[in-house]
Amino acid sequence: MGCDLPQEKEMLVMANKKTVVEKFEAIKAMLNGEAVADFTTDEAMKFLAERIEITKKKNANRSAEPTPKQLEKMALETEIENAVVSAMEANTEYTASDLVKLIARADVLNTQKLTPRLTALVEANKVVKATVKGRSVYSLPKAE
Repeated sequence: MGCDLPQEKEMLVMANKKTVVEKFEAIKAMLNGEAVADFTTDEAMKFLAERIEITKKKNANRSAEPTPKQLEKMALETEIENAVVSAMEANTEYTASDLVKLIARADVLNTQKLTPRLTALVEANKVVKATVKGRSVYSLPKAE
């Protein structure tokens, strides 16, 4: 019978142990003014301090510098934007499909990848967007 006592004690401890979600729910109830059994304000403060430390450690491990893959993507985006502007002729309207064919970079370019770049060019006032017969067309801005 003496062997059963530590197991029973361990089961009792496990039964009283709250999960992270249960602790957050208890804190939420405390903030709403509800009485919470088996969870004191001191326990809540200790739990919140632990969670803050965990979050700080996770954030400290994040790098503020772009990854090599992100740098490669940014360089490709700039290359595509420059290719679009240089390939377009004045007073000519192009659809995204037309521009993909014109640039001829099928290895890395399709209309789905080109459209966000065109949107960035429109926002930078390097390209003008219009809708003709329900299709978006792009052209160079008219010289003033």
